[in-house]
Amino acid sequence: MNLKKIIMKKIKPILFFVDNNLEEVSHQWKKSNLSWEHEMIEFTPFVSIQETLDLIKKNEPTIIVVAYYLDGVTNGVQIVQALENGGCEGIIITNTGDNGAKLFRDTKVIKHAGKHPFGLYSAVENIKTEDFRRMSYQKNLENFEESVKNEDYELALRLIGKIKGYGYVENYVHIALDENVFRKSPEFISKVLRYFVDQREDICSQHGYWVHSVSHFYSQLWKLGMKKETREFSKISINGALELGDSNCLSRLLGVFFKESSYDDNPDDFGINEKVISLWGHPKEYEKARIKTKTFINEYSYLSWQLIFADCPVITSFTSEYQLGLIDKKNVCGLIERLRKIDPDYPLDSEIVFKKLYKKQYERLEKELKEELGGDKHEATVQKLRVALKMTESFL
Repeated sequence: MNLKKIIMKKIKPILFFVDNNLEEVSHQWKKSNLSWEHEMIEFTPFVSIQETLDLIKKNEPTIIVVAYYLDGVTNGVQIVQALENGGCEGIIITNTGDNGAKLFRDTKVIKHAGKHPFGLYSAVENIKTEDFRRMSYQKNLENFEESVKNEDYELALRLIGKIKGYGYVENYVHIALDENVFRKSPEFISKVLRYFVDQREDICSQHGYWVHSVSHFYSQLWKLGMKKETREFSKISINGALELGDSNCLSRLLGVFFKESSYDDNPDDFGINEKVISLWGHPKEYEKARIKTKTFINEYSYLSWQLIFADCPVITSFTSEYQLGLIDKKNVCGLIERLRKIDPDYPLDSEIVFKKLYKKQYERLEKELKEELGGDKHEATVQKLRVALKMTESFL
């Protein structure tokens, strides 16, 4: 549905009642005073689901008001499910009094009207307000994207300033984090990110959600080379987790560091140390060694060091089918190729590298399985490790 059509419906919303009680519907419509600014499609007592769907398709109502008790065979929940399955664009209100939330709990209904005129009026007005906000937000986001495209960054900053809440501002961040924009105005992106940081609330229940939001674009900051920002986001996330005890999604950010960091990136500058890692899990050998080493002499020494580790994030690949992180041959070959570009006489053959990595991975998995079987056995974990061992064994 295009924006013009939405706005036209917003001016005078159209209501359609799915009910079998003409007297009650007429009373609600008359006493609610909705007729001043709204239109009601001519009431037709409920006959069948298909006839209801046909009428809705024909009249395209903005708001569909559904009663629960219809004909003794069909109820309102079945109507709502049919509307959802049919891709109905209308907003659904239940018209069941205080029982609305209970009766329709398994559906996606967003509003419940009381069995009195004011209840219906209140539900409709709330929807109009929310719809207006949604339209305003969407239009503002479109204007922001257009201003960024036209390189009018001053206007873009004014537009984002109208939006509050990190969940909403995140959408603006994704638009700003573009390679072309970064080349033309990295300062603009920094200001957008600063505005996103300002949306963070220093309370437990919100900090973790904020970090979750950061995790959606944190890798992009690394790819753009925005080291100052990656360090700041990492420190804010870690400090908040330590102070508030809310580590939600922190492991995602830490994982990005271990995957994307360069030879000269010091974990200390990101607030990362072994104590921090240990608070939310068991540090891997690679992570502990990376933290202890701090930085490397050059890129060559860093790449050579990465090839030692079978569980190194840059040379593993997540297998969703088995929920496993296993060695990715393509990534390993990529590391070797980068080493040979730096030193054409790089001595190790890829097959030798793979054999060492798979042997090490097999030993690690075997140890983990033994520990799992010797302790509190979790069948899902045991099965996962057995699959991983079998898959790794095939490469030895």
